Amino acid sequence: MREAIVHRCRFYKTELYSINCLSYNEKLEKVAVLRKRIRRSMKVGADDQIKIEIWSLKDNVAFLEQTIFDDPKDSSHIESIAWSKNGQLYSCGLNSYLNAYDLQNEKISHRICANSSALWCMNFNKDQDLIAVGTENGHAVLIRVFEESFQFEALLNNFSKRILCIEWFYPENGDPKLV
Repeated sequence: MREAIVHRCRFYKTELYSINCLSYNEKLEKVAVLRKRIRRSMKVGADDQIKIEIWSLKDNVAFLEQTIFDDPKDSSHIESIAWSKNGQLYSCGLNSYLNAYDLQNEKISHRICANSSALWCMNFNKDQDLIAVGTENGHAVLIRVFEESFQFEALLNNFSKRILCIEWFYPENGDPKLV
């Protein structure tokens, strides 16, 4: 019987990230992926890392184009991401801010405090000039989107529970509604 010596070598340590949100931009053929580091222990702080990956899907070839990390000194604790029709990427998070990104510089270009509570979800209307944001305290906030700024439009009725998903509904006869 021969003996064998087995050597195990690891050149790098992989980090586990969950996928929390996806947003596809059909015009640019890009998908934004919101990832959060999976904590290996219960400690909070340095272990929390959030990143947004921008993947190009042109010509049926997927490749990672860029990665935007959430600033640990001014963390947004991002929960949702969405593309606008003009290719602008937006996010909202637990710090109550709606953010617009400058993808060339990989940072937030402008932001607005949408509510005094955490923001869990968002969705653009059909014209993509209005974002509906769902909050921790059950409000739906409507924010008008401009190229370089935001404008608060309305705070809709309190649903008394956290809003984790929000969608626009367009009935055949009538104005659009949020569900």
